Amino acid sequence: MAGIFINYRTGDGEEAAVALDGELLKVFGKNRVFRDRRSMGAGTDFPPKLRRELEKSTVLLVLIGSEWLRLKDESTGRRRIDLARDYVREEIRTSLEQQKLVIPVLLGLGSVLPGADELPKDIAQLSQRQTVLLRVPYLHTDVKPLIKELRQYVPVKKKSRGAGKGWKSGGGTYVEKAERSVIAQRDGVYYENAPVAPAESAGRVRFADPANPVKPKSGKSRSTKSAKSAKSAKREGAS
Repeated sequence: MAGIFINYRTGDGEEAAVALDGELLKVFGKNRVFRDRRSMGAGTDFPPKLRRELEKSTVLLVLIGSEWLRLKDESTGRRRIDLARDYVREEIRTSLEQQKLVIPVLLGLGSVLPGADELPKDIAQLSQRQTVLLRVPYLHTDVKPLIKELRQYVPVKKKSRGAGKGWKSGGGTYVEKAERSVIAQRDGVYYENAPVAPAESAGRVRFADPANPVKPKSGKSRSTKSAKSAKSAKREGAS
């Protein structure tokens, strides 16, 4: 199954990984995007799970921050990237060997792609891959070119059942059927996520069931009908 695997180093890019994961989920869905701390529940035997998910993925996003290359293992004093058991290195090596699309994602202007001589030999090819820039404060703009590229390799998520279906209100305003949002009807016009003032909640604004919104038989609101009834009573009293 085509998918995206987010590779990052703890202490260097975890915040960016969370932010990027959120943006990718909107487009591709949780079954097409893997980030370890979201995708694995408590008690998961994570080494085999990581290998399985990496095997299924089409694209590896390697998040590289300013400290990515320099971070050291506390027990040995060596760079983490130089350790054979380093998960970041293992995921990159496996993806390169399997000829997956490997995209280095530079986390800010202070991040640079390491040269081949700075990397272990088994992942030296990473230095030859075209990079993309991703600045977390500008994620909303920086992520767009990346998503455009990813769409060529990974299917976007399907729309939920019923999405895009709707009806026209009495005033001719088109309203889509909402699964979770509230739909209100005010004077014959439907409003999605409409705010409700306390004074309006009694009679003048009627809420539809969000899971199964139903159009009323008439596009006229209760307030309109009440006003007509009052006028009729006034005319009868005058006659």
